Amino acid sequence: MKKTQIVCLLCVFSIVSAARLQLVLAAGAEANFLNIPGADTNSFPLYSLVDAERLRSRLLALFEDADREPELIEQGALNIVVVGGGATGTEVAGALADLLHSERSPEYERLVNLAHVYLVEHGPKLLAPFSAKAHDYASKVLQRGGVILKLNTDVKEVHPGHVVLSDGSTIKSRCVIWGAGLKASTVASNLGCRKDAADESRFNTILASRTSRVSTQSATSPISREGTGTPCRSLVR
Repeated sequence: MKKTQIVCLLCVFSIVSAARLQLVLAAGAEANFLNIPGADTNSFPLYSLVDAERLRSRLLALFEDADREPELIEQGALNIVVVGGGATGTEVAGALADLLHSERSPEYERLVNLAHVYLVEHGPKLLAPFSAKAHDYASKVLQRGGVILKLNTDVKEVHPGHVVLSDGSTIKSRCVIWGAGLKASTVASNLGCRKDAADESRFNTILASRTSRVSTQSATSPISREGTGTPCRSLVR
């Protein structure tokens, strides 16, 4: 069992009722790589402090390598691909553009001018759950910052040195940042819980009774007492 799963299992709350003891396991969530070949091994998710530290180290290493070996630039060493045009991907792409524009040290200024940030989004617009004004604003600001938008485009494969897109094109890159969403922790599947049929990426709550019967419910729906349909009070607000 992974360390992250062990930590999740420590987040156990007891609900004591007149008839029985129930356990609610707050297992959390993890990056959803959507079964895309190579995405889990060749990309950098950004949903935790550890993820951020790994990504920071990777970006610094790429610029250092490109400075020592300029031929790596032609191989995509300074191309950064962000997957997912939701809140995470849009914010990361914007932060990277700001970082590149703010870097004016003589050591890296030449390299910064050769760097490119791509944002690949499956749908026709960024920040889909938000207003039309937010869609337009995000697109304009990112493009003004030099971010190259790839809308209505899927990532089909992620390789150590390039990304294959649904339009048949490829982007040479040694840094793919994954911001395409989350799914319930694998703790749920390891316990034999059924998946959330409506949306596998939603946070799920795992319910385990004294008789070891395990079920899942979306965190957006109330937890009901078994056999009664009466919602239990939320433990954490």
